[in-house]
Amino acid sequence: KKHDQPERKNEHKTRRTHIADYPPPPHTYELVHNNTQAAHRRMMRKTAALTLYRSILSAHKRYLPSELRQLGDAYVKSEFRLHKTATKKEQIQLFFKEWENYLEQIQVTARTREAISVGTLDNRVRTSAAGGNINSDGNMPRFGVDLSTDMARQMNEEQVDQMNKLREEALKNT
Repeated sequence: KKHDQPERKNEHKTRRTHIADYPPPPHTYELVHNNTQAAHRRMMRKTAALTLYRSILSAHKRYLPSELRQLGDAYVKSEFRLHKTATKKEQIQLFFKEWENYLEQIQVTARTREAISVGTLDNRVRTSAAGGNINSDGNMPRFGVDLSTDMARQMNEEQVDQMNKLREEALKNT
């Protein structure tokens, strides 16, 4: 019987029975790899955005007076929601940079206020530590910074409208 069948030695090594046994076309790996990298970048951006968002809301809760906190929370939520679908790299980077600066400004002001209240900050340092932002009573730095003339000139019409709405909302709460 051995002689009746043709010899098939090593056939099992070359026979492909499953799609996974075939090598993928060269471009498939690149597409999958690029899509995986893009998905990873999106996930990292989402994680970073969520961390920044939570940090800002936490700083609001910890440091801001309630009327400022309500306004700030609403604004932060609105801005993060609006920029959730942003795709331009420059826009995303600027968004993160500005919100990180905002968070740092709140934290610096809060630390300065705390140092003043416990008496560890010298009077000569108060104004510079607060970035020149001292309340009208001259004792405590205030939260926020004044908008520079250069920054105001660079704003587009939509941003000016948004600033005016914020100003109106802030004046309602005072």
